[in-house]
Amino acid sequence: MTFSKKNKMSKQRTILKSVSLKGVGIHSGNEVNLTFKPAAEDFGYAFCRTDLPSKPIIEADVNYVVSTKRGTTLEKDGITIQTSEHVLAALVGMEVDNVLIEIDASEPPIMDGSSKYFVEAIINAGIKEQTKERNEYIVKDVISYYDEESGSDITIIPSKYYEVTAMVDFGTKILGTQNATMKRLTQFKDEFADSRTFSFLHEIEMLLENGLIKGGDLNNAIVYVDKELSSKTMEKLKKAFNKDKISVKSNGILDNLTLHYPNEARVLCKDLAILVNTWGGILGIEYALKYQQNLKALIVSNMVPSVPDYNDYAKNVLALKLDPEILKEIRSYEAVEDYTNETYLKLIHDNYYPEHVLRIPAEDWPEDVSNAFAEINFPIYLKMQGPSEFGIVGNASLKDWDVTQELNKINVPFLSIGAEHDTMDPKQMEWMANEVQNGSYLHCPNGSHMAMWLSLIHI
Repeated sequence: MTFSKKNKMSKQRTILKSVSLKGVGIHSGNEVNLTFKPAAEDFGYAFCRTDLPSKPIIEADVNYVVSTKRGTTLEKDGITIQTSEHVLAALVGMEVDNVLIEIDASEPPIMDGSSKYFVEAIINAGIKEQTKERNEYIVKDVISYYDEESGSDITIIPSKYYEVTAMVDFGTKILGTQNATMKRLTQFKDEFADSRTFSFLHEIEMLLENGLIKGGDLNNAIVYVDKELSSKTMEKLKKAFNKDKISVKSNGILDNLTLHYPNEARVLCKDLAILVNTWGGILGIEYALKYQQNLKALIVSNMVPSVPDYNDYAKNVLALKLDPEILKEIRSYEAVEDYTNETYLKLIHDNYYPEHVLRIPAEDWPEDVSNAFAEINFPIYLKMQGPSEFGIVGNASLKDWDVTQELNKINVPFLSIGAEHDTMDPKQMEWMANEVQNGSYLHCPNGSHMAMWLSLIHI
């Protein structure tokens, strides 16, 4: 997940008028009425339980989150709001900052199991820009958290934009590994709002046994069948979904609903061929080691399987190819860790890059390459590699990465691409192709670390 770093501050927003929806609560099975109301600046999001005499307010504050199992539950002074996530996602996705949410039950209506209807309600209400600027949290460092109990982890990194990448893996063949990326928050309305709740059959059975799911109708949950369906379970499902007949579709889900689009139930990476370059090779190799059942082939360009070996090559082979006087001057800056010195950067740019990164004059670099260098996320780059171009220095996160002993586990077709003038050892790239079970090697005799660009230029 990445958070926005905006040069121009944006204004807070609320809705123009109140708007209401009604539906069924998934846990209670009762009708629920929900109303979005405009709110003042700095109000944020808050739920008002209108079904209770005191009409208590429960703010959508992380300090009030008491459970995230099968939904996000808020609790304040003993008053709860269950399954709040679809409502809150709609507000965030529509970039609305201040709204009072009146509700006459302990949970919002489930609607179709997505944020779609809440988004439509916000659009119908209209959005109003307010006077005060947003109070935005600016991420300046990498922040990570890992939950040992659930196995979930989250990483937040600095970025110019609000961007979210998510991956789920429940360890089941029927669902597989799924991932999605939202590049801009403006994508939410059209590309993410109608994504629905999903459950596994064994979870539905448990919820039905304990009377915890009563509002499940034909269109509010995708159910993955991860076990054999007994006749007893089938009867319970018919009753729960109010259907005379229930069956399992060919894609492994119950036929209790109509999909929004053909691949809604399953976004699996099957027959996928991946091409990765330089440090992206780490992601490709790690993916192959864990999920190669989803791969058709893996192409690793200009990357070696061992960072310690890369360090040795960079320091003891590559650096020595530079003019001795130039290398001496570069080393003098590195000795005092003056990596941001303009002279140091120019020495690298003029003498190292044209020989080993992309073997054409910098002024002739393709626009995409120049843009990539201009947009480098330096906090992340430094955390991964460190500031030196001659190997990893300091406590960079990749300093010990080494999969040389695991390559023989990879059995998918594997192509390793190396280049004579690469920043990494082409001989090790060739060795890697021989270590995997089904590998081959392509050598670019005139190429460098960006061999693919040089090849395209000369086609």
